[in-house]
Amino acid sequence: MKKIHKILILLVVLSLLIPVSQSTAGKKPKPPGDEPKPCNGIPFTEVLNENLSGFGEPAQGLINNEKEWCEFWDKVYALIEPKPPCDTTLIDFERETAVYVALGRRANSCYGVDITCVTKTGQKLEVDYDEIVPGKNCFCLDMIVTPVEAVKIEKYEGPAEFQHHIKELYCP
Repeated sequence: MKKIHKILILLVVLSLLIPVSQSTAGKKPKPPGDEPKPCNGIPFTEVLNENLSGFGEPAQGLINNEKEWCEFWDKVYALIEPKPPCDTTLIDFERETAVYVALGRRANSCYGVDITCVTKTGQKLEVDYDEIVPGKNCFCLDMIVTPVEAVKIEKYEGPAEFQHHIKELYCP
């Protein structure tokens, strides 16, 4: 009888963890009418998105060469052992630039970051990003996370301005 009890408790615990893994992967259903804002910017492609990184403090920036990319990579994967080797095939620095946003330390597994729009306006680049925060009914793991995302855009060298927005994670 005790063995059945332990199995039932294990199943209940596992069933509670499923929504957590879905919420951190951004696969939770969206509330009605919560379509993304239109972005009339330049095309971009996500190349990296991690919730556990070596970025303990907020950071944003542009990367235009392999040396800077590998320094960024080493910081992203500073908490991983063994650290994966720098993947320089993700971006062609002759034609592309990496844009990244790191949130720094956050209190639980429901936090995340999402670059939503990259726009060239005059002589500068504007990067909009959402800080994903826990919603009202979210079940989040109590753990420190350090979210970071990087995208690639067509080659750009110049100033950039980053616009921070808050987006609540929807948990029905």
